[in-house]
Amino acid sequence: MNKQQIATANAKLRSIKPGVNYPTQVIIKERVNGKLLTIIFNMCSYFVGMYCAVHINGHVATQTGDHNNKIFMAKLKCDIAKAIDRGATVEFGSIMPIKRN
Repeated sequence: MNKQQIATANAKLRSIKPGVNYPTQVIIKERVNGKLLTIIFNMCSYFVGMYCAVHINGHVATQTGDHNNKIFMAKLKCDIAKAIDRGATVEFGSIMPIKRN
């Protein structure tokens, strides 16, 4: 990513507040041992918590989430920041408010 893309990704990352809002999708692309690795996080907030399906190179790898809409997003933010530092391309979907009632 170039400097402008890094700045945009970091700004988007800072706008995510665990327990307040979340990105509907995060796509991380980077080269690992010469091969393109694409990880997609698809998220949705429900009244009972956060749901996330993780796809790696087009295959569903896992499904996860949490009950208070904070823990998962806080950990994901750390992982995204590390990916940006490694030089991965990071794309964000819409930032949506957490559903509370």
